[in-house]
Amino acid sequence: HDVSRPWLRNPFSSIHAIALANLGELTSGLATMGTLQHLESIKGIPVRVDCVYKKKARGKIICKCSLKDTIEELKRVEDSAEIK
Repeated sequence: HDVSRPWLRNPFSSIHAIALANLGELTSGLATMGTLQHLESIKGIPVRVDCVYKKKARGKIICKCSLKDTIEELKRVEDSAEIK
């Protein structure tokens, strides 16, 4: 079932790049917050947002984010951190 949302489309009949960037920011933000809530001494501060577009976005859009490698690295940092 395709629901048309004209405010998300650009003149090229694809989804606006900024709408895709917002989706990526939301997805990565949720994953990051979900990860950081389990670490007591580490807080996150976004310092950069990068987007790479490979082709026009049409149809169903799915955004995935994995922090699997990052979680292990953050745990090592937390374990070695000295709290003052």
